[in-house]
Amino acid sequence: MAKSLKVCSLAEGVETKEQFEFLKRNHCNEIQGFYFYHPKTAKEIEEIFRSQ
Repeated sequence: MAKSLKVCSLAEGVETKEQFEFLKRNHCNEIQGFYFYHPKTAKEIEEIFRSQ
């Protein structure tokens, strides 16, 4: 529906591979949730940026 209206879609709260695959198949523009990352402390975030 979003695509036919020419608007971007965002799904949040994605926790499983099945949810992610469903959203990809249905052309969701942006996907976020615990499937990708769980909440991090400030120190963990600094380490992630330093490693890249």
